[in-house]
Amino acid sequence: MNYEVYTKTHVITQSQLLFFSALAFATLMRTGLYPPELRSVNLDADWFYRRVGFRIWDGLATAFVALHRVGYAVTGRLAATALALAQRHLGPQGLLGRSWLTASMALWVAVLLAAYLAVFYWRLG
Repeated sequence: MNYEVYTKTHVITQSQLLFFSALAFATLMRTGLYPPELRSVNLDADWFYRRVGFRIWDGLATAFVALHRVGYAVTGRLAATALALAQRHLGPQGLLGRSWLTASMALWVAVLLAAYLAVFYWRLG
């Protein structure tokens, strides 16, 4: 829907609501059907959720923001540490980043297979 058409329709609708509510108020006042004003104490129950509820919500939001900041800082430090550790071990000068001889790789595969077999037979027995 076009924005200009929506705006015009919205203004017309709001004007109609305002006009007919004023007409209803005037008609009720002229005919005497509008209830008379009474002196009384108005107890607003909305005070609780407007004042007390807002303070509770504000306190919870403040605590959540503080917790979020701490979590963000801790996560940032953990990520930086993990990246530094990965760079140290997997980088060009790291232990796992260098090229290895085929013979040493075959030796490590044999060692890992032997360890697997030892654990497998140990669990059976």
